[in-house]
Amino acid sequence: MQQVVPDFLQAALDAGEEPSRQRLLAPGFDIPSRFDSPTKADRIALRKRLGLPVDTPVVLSVSALNASQKRLDYLIRELAGLDTPHPFPMLLGETEAESGAVLDLARHCLGQGNFAHRTVRPDEVDEYYSAADMTVLASTREGFGRAYVEGLAHGLPCLAHDYGNARHILGAHGYFADFNQQGALTGLLRQVLSEPGTDQSMQVHHQDAFQRFACSSLRADYVELVRFATTVAPRDREQVDPR
Repeated sequence: MQQVVPDFLQAALDAGEEPSRQRLLAPGFDIPSRFDSPTKADRIALRKRLGLPVDTPVVLSVSALNASQKRLDYLIRELAGLDTPHPFPMLLGETEAESGAVLDLARHCLGQGNFAHRTVRPDEVDEYYSAADMTVLASTREGFGRAYVEGLAHGLPCLAHDYGNARHILGAHGYFADFNQQGALTGLLRQVLSEPGTDQSMQVHHQDAFQRFACSSLRADYVELVRFATTVAPRDREQVDPR
């Protein structure tokens, strides 16, 4: 059984699963080994093309546009707690039944035109990471947390709820707070806004993501996982009635 984060591995062991049959191995991502930090001019040009503000910090959220799991209502209220002008939230993700209420809340708390929401093709998402100043995932639970890896791979400060998955993926490069608490994310946003990122920090974030989550970096581990799975003794395999 492949477990993608330590908390899930521990849960399996606590449930009585055989340790020898468990493997901790993250999903692989298409992360290039080289990272070219966008220049100021590049970022301005990209923001103009994407219709994003040039002189306002852009806070990127890549998730389904809902409140029940991704908790965009919390993100919106915490952004509204900052002094004006607020950073500009770019809400990127699929719409669903809850999305209308989420966007109404954004209009009420932030004002029409002071945020954006879009659903784009997967091959367009990288441009929004390149245009952003930071990324936030407001959820307090994830099956893994793809947005954490993507933000890290683009060199961005990543703001996350303080729990096992986020700590494992972001490590020393993440910004953590208890997102169950009102004002916690607001304080974290203030901290990050006061600490402008550097090219060096972006390179460090990217290299950490590449070394731990790139498909090319994990190839040998996946080969070993497949080899193990295909060489388990017959008596250890689940018996299936061929009928």
